[in-house]
Amino acid sequence: MTSSAKHWLPKGLPPPLSVPSPGEPVSRSLYLSLIEAKLRGLIQADPKAARAALEMSQESAPELWAIAEQQPQSQWASALVRSDQFSSLLPTNWSGAEVQPEPTSLQEVLELLA
Repeated sequence: MTSSAKHWLPKGLPPPLSVPSPGEPVSRSLYLSLIEAKLRGLIQADPKAARAALEMSQESAPELWAIAEQQPQSQWASALVRSDQFSSLLPTNWSGAEVQPEPTSLQEVLELLA
């Protein structure tokens, strides 16, 4: 990715939840597909760290802990996007803007959900 690549971020969400801009209007369903792909990539980049990050949330976000315990790793990204914590972050009035990408870790994203 070059520094000129743009990301898209729903209004009101923090930068770690930005996704690569597809160059077209971003609907809620397209955003969910893009953020799931981003999370899948972060999980696949370091599965052990991903499991550790999910398991650290046992007290503050038991739903996230349960994802690591009850779902196969291949389903973690999908389960995170479908979680109540993630859904509660999404704006009711759907809009967003292109932003400069920032480095993102799975830990940063999970901290937003906990």
